[in-house]
Amino acid sequence: MVKKEIPQQELVSIINQELTRLEECPGCRINEINPLSAPDSEGCNWERPEIRCNDFVPGNSCSRAIDQVVAWARGHFELEL
Repeated sequence: MVKKEIPQQELVSIINQELTRLEECPGCRINEINPLSAPDSEGCNWERPEIRCNDFVPGNSCSRAIDQVVAWARGHFELEL
């Protein structure tokens, strides 16, 4: 699959939009995505973002759901560098 290259802010918006759909993770979001100097072992040019959640520490079900969103995004999008 060819990944779509998009600007950082667009990728942040896409991931945050997906995070708002997670009932088990209310108020979770990311603020930024850090690019990598070279693609990682999965062929992605950005690292897993730090997730912030309002008023709680993500539990196991929330963490798994967030991991699925991030894995989906890493499989579909590259950062424009």
